[in-house]
Amino acid sequence: MPRLVLFPRDLSYAPVSGEDMAGILRSLGLIGDPLGPTRYLAGNGFLDGIVFLGCSPRIELSPPPGAMTNSFDFCHVHIPQPSIDPQLHAGRNLKAPRCPGCRKPFAGRDEIRRAAIQLMLPRPCAACGHSAAPIELDWRKSACISRFIVNIHNVHESEAVPTPGLLAGMNNATDTAWAYCYIDD
Repeated sequence: MPRLVLFPRDLSYAPVSGEDMAGILRSLGLIGDPLGPTRYLAGNGFLDGIVFLGCSPRIELSPPPGAMTNSFDFCHVHIPQPSIDPQLHAGRNLKAPRCPGCRKPFAGRDEIRRAAIQLMLPRPCAACGHSAAPIELDWRKSACISRFIVNIHNVHESEAVPTPGLLAGMNNATDTAWAYCYIDD
């Protein structure tokens, strides 16, 4: 399922719980009624915080009529619990990350995916020799490394972006900078 993922840039940041982040996102209007313990309908300010690109995007913000109660095949927000350690969040759309030294692809994506398990261990760039840990690489908005993420499901790559206002609201509420990427599982 394709998703837009919001994540804190600071590896050490994670809310105490997903419920804490739900309170922040509810105050920003991004989420509405719960669909379960970690999933939420889009809130009244969802389309103010997420801008869909293109001429006439078709956005389903509620379950289709007659959908099974566990069907989440529409745009909604999922807030998983934070992890203890940083994790690589990536899907089948993972691009080879760029070297921070020369901006060329750092290595094959499968090699980097394996290396990211050891997030802080530097690896040399085949093109320039610059040594960088997976956490320092430019993942080209196709992955992130974080202890915590917010998933906005059924958003395809580059189909939508968070507004500067939403990111600023999250920055202010959490006292840390936020970014985004796209993951397609």
